[in-house]
Amino acid sequence: MNDKAYQASVTRRAFTAGAISAAALGTGACSPDDGEEYDYIVVGGGTAGCVLGNRLSADPKTRVLVLEAGGTGLSPLIHVPAAISRAIRSPELTWRYPTQPDPSRAGRVERFPCGKTLGGGSAVNGMFFSRGQREDYDDWAAHGSEGWSYAELLPYFKRIETSEIGEERWRGRAGPVSVSRLRSVHPLSPVFLEAAAECGIPTIDDYNGDGHYGASLAQVTQDDGWRDPASRAYLLPTVMRDNLNIVTRALAHRLNFEGRRCTGVVYGVGDRILTARARREVVVSCGAIQSPKLLLLSGIGPGEYLNERGIDVVHDLPGVGANLQEHPDVTTSAHVNVDTYNLIALSSLRMAGAILQWAATGRGPATSPYSQAAAFFNTRTPGERPDMEILFAPFAFASVDARTEAHYRGAMNIIPSLCRPKSRGRVSLHSLDARDLPRIDFSLLADEDLPLLVAGCRMARRIMNTKAFKPYVIDERLPGPDVQSDDEWIDFLRASVFGGNHLVGTCKMGNDRDAVVSPQLQVHGMENLRVIDASIIPSLISAHTNAISFVIGEKGSDFMLGRPAATV
Repeated sequence: MNDKAYQASVTRRAFTAGAISAAALGTGACSPDDGEEYDYIVVGGGTAGCVLGNRLSADPKTRVLVLEAGGTGLSPLIHVPAAISRAIRSPELTWRYPTQPDPSRAGRVERFPCGKTLGGGSAVNGMFFSRGQREDYDDWAAHGSEGWSYAELLPYFKRIETSEIGEERWRGRAGPVSVSRLRSVHPLSPVFLEAAAECGIPTIDDYNGDGHYGASLAQVTQDDGWRDPASRAYLLPTVMRDNLNIVTRALAHRLNFEGRRCTGVVYGVGDRILTARARREVVVSCGAIQSPKLLLLSGIGPGEYLNERGIDVVHDLPGVGANLQEHPDVTTSAHVNVDTYNLIALSSLRMAGAILQWAATGRGPATSPYSQAAAFFNTRTPGERPDMEILFAPFAFASVDARTEAHYRGAMNIIPSLCRPKSRGRVSLHSLDARDLPRIDFSLLADEDLPLLVAGCRMARRIMNTKAFKPYVIDERLPGPDVQSDDEWIDFLRASVFGGNHLVGTCKMGNDRDAVVSPQLQVHGMENLRVIDASIIPSLISAHTNAISFVIGEKGSDFMLGRPAATV
């Protein structure tokens, strides 16, 4: 890129941050009058909510309200990719949902970090862009989610992105979200690909194309080295639309109904309690934790459970809050004889230099996501559908429990992540106060998942011990050479496995008894009410979940506007 083109890019990015924040601050600081009426109300300004805000307000005659419980997305922690570890622990940018003690992990308690700002998870996630496997979506369609097969979703995956990666028949060239290759590659990341190839995992160019099996450098949601969240991709083009009102720091308390028809939402901004009315539809788009919570507080959920808590039952829907799913991840690690990015994080001077390089050139360590490469493979039958993802990070945390603090020595992490776990959990209420966080009961390690995770960890160790890594690896840091037998590996897993921040499933899509929404994302048994976010995913995909969240928003908007399904 020449100097003129890069200067234009910097100007565009500066305008992005300012324009989105100014638009959101303008509406959030001066909230609407009580009882104001809209055509559509979208509760939640996360990934799918940003998509909906854009698509539903494209007709200037249509009035749209987007309510976001968090802030505007102004923080530089969002825009600088390497600031992810600080962003994800910021109470201004994330909810930190505590779990109940996990019986599968010796009673450990975890805090699931989820986006609490415009852009939601896309503003604080690892930026690793992956669609998942064809079979993931074909399984959805085969089990009651008609219209959601891979062939039917491919046009939406192409619609959302602008990318120069891969072949045009698989990839989008003119969408709102910028998907790019890494702007700065750590020297150990290509070594990881060589090491994976030594272990029978081939190097591939595009894991979002025709094939998913193999190892590749990461594809990221970045534009010229800046994070590209949904707030920039979808809300920036709307800043001049008078018919779109975005209210930040607005917490939904409950939905309103006339019989089974949803008529609006009650929400709080500061010390004010307001009501907004919807002429057409209300969309719940609060994510896998908050969406079921709002439905339960509004009287939609298991009837007996609601009655026990004194909540008037609007509709007995047993699946609300059930079917919670998450990828179990585990960190293996080795000390290395080269600098890794955790050493930069420990030095204020080096970090300042990296930030200056990022601001001036859009390159350097500050552009790096946590993971720079990944390998997808089958733990039992090489070449078959992958059941494991291994992420490579030229970065190491202080310990398995301190995953936001940098390790003091040069080290690399290799993180096995189980693609399709069997564990299921539930989201329920701690109290009837909308301001309280919900209750999360989750056993992250199902017994049938343990052999696969052990196999993934053994592969991670094999990769660290390859000829490719031999010139760089000093010793194994985690779990250490004392862990050898299956039982020792399982003990290590129970003490160290953590959630991959890919929570889904609590408002499951389908037509069975436990389904909450139809394949058109309408809440079963209700009128003028949909759920459109990752909570509708019936079974966890073999990938990170931000790409499919964009697609859910796009497909959901087509349903609402009565448009035909997208085609290639």
